[in-house]
Amino acid sequence: MKAVGIDIGTTTICGVLMDGDRGGLLDARTLPNDAAIETGEGKGWEHLQDPERILEKCRRILGEYRELYQDIGSVGVTGQMHGILYVDREGKAVSPLYTWQDRRGDLPCRGPGLPEKTYVEDLNEKTGYRTASGFGLATHY
Repeated sequence: MKAVGIDIGTTTICGVLMDGDRGGLLDARTLPNDAAIETGEGKGWEHLQDPERILEKCRRILGEYRELYQDIGSVGVTGQMHGILYVDREGKAVSPLYTWQDRRGDLPCRGPGLPEKTYVEDLNEKTGYRTASGFGLATHY
């Protein structure tokens, strides 16, 4: 039986095919993760990716391995660091992937009655915990 591993990284998406019976690596391949969404001038803090493009790359790797071997018995998936992807009840993406590199939490709070500090500073003060800007809670906040 064969096993496939897929690593969904920020810059590359990698696949490995292992021989589960004898042990050993049968194949390894890497595709560029070209799912970055250009957000325009003045938004250097924003780091978004297209989840459908990422899924397409993962399916490509898995499909290529299925063409080589019919006895794939397991697939393991690992992903990039923390981020946010909003999905509907069926699990379909309804937002871009907000990656761990997104820095919107470092922006100043805006709106009536909001404090004169960044979202991360306000969140840290309210929770008593240090939260980095790229963490999902800071991105969502």
